Amino acid sequence: MKSKLIVLLAAACTVLLSSNAGAHPADNTNVNANTCLVASGWGPQDQLVHSDQGVATAPSVNRALTISCSLPRSPLPAGLTFGTFYFDGDNFGGTTGCTLYSTDYTGQFLGSVSFTTSFPKYDWSMTLPLAQLGYWAYTDILCSLPPNGTGMLRGFEAV
Repeated sequence: MKSKLIVLLAAACTVLLSSNAGAHPADNTNVNANTCLVASGWGPQDQLVHSDQGVATAPSVNRALTISCSLPRSPLPAGLTFGTFYFDGDNFGGTTGCTLYSTDYTGQFLGSVSFTTSFPKYDWSMTLPLAQLGYWAYTDILCSLPPNGTGMLRGFEAV
């Protein structure tokens, strides 16, 4: 009886996990793929350093830089009332702040949530309610990276 239950649960999990396959781009974003750019009006793109570790301000940049990144996500499964997003990074004496924005397909603002941290290592979790994450909603982030390479955004993802 237990083995039949395990097989049934495994089959159900497979169906649930594959039901949204291909609906939207990948949910994980590693910032070393040049997915983040210096936000308009904040300076030239060469002020950012992209590496296999993440993205940071160049050591010669003596002010915080605001970067803009798209955060791909899949629509929320039925029954969920909020979406969760994770941010991962390091501060080497600096402070990093990020704001997650949600807009609908027409560009209408739906909501936002922010964090600021000076923790040496951080894995930050933020949520947005279902009303701000409709099926056609897009999510983007603006992050302020500390000057002189004293902070690095390593990655972010929608869960």
